[in-house]
Amino acid sequence: MVLSYIVYGKDNALEFTKHFLDAFFKGYKEYNHLGPKWHKEIPYFLKLRGISLFAQILFTMGEDPDDEWCKQYMINRRYRIEKQIPFIDFHFDSLTLS
Repeated sequence: MVLSYIVYGKDNALEFTKHFLDAFFKGYKEYNHLGPKWHKEIPYFLKLRGISLFAQILFTMGEDPDDEWCKQYMINRRYRIEKQIPFIDFHFDSLTLS
């Protein structure tokens, strides 16, 4: 999910997440229906994306990549994954999906 790229490192990540997802789902609802039960599933998609991005960077660039964005992303990433610290501490039930 593109959200994991654009909010990383932002000072106003929670505010930006709300703004981005409200706009995203407004457009999404024009073509699809996503019921309220999906609110609780969004963090799992973000978690899966975070783990797969960690693995991709780790296996292609190692634990200390040359790319600055990747280097910043990898800082404490293994710890955050192992301790189940969410990518962003956002209350997805605050969104209007239906």
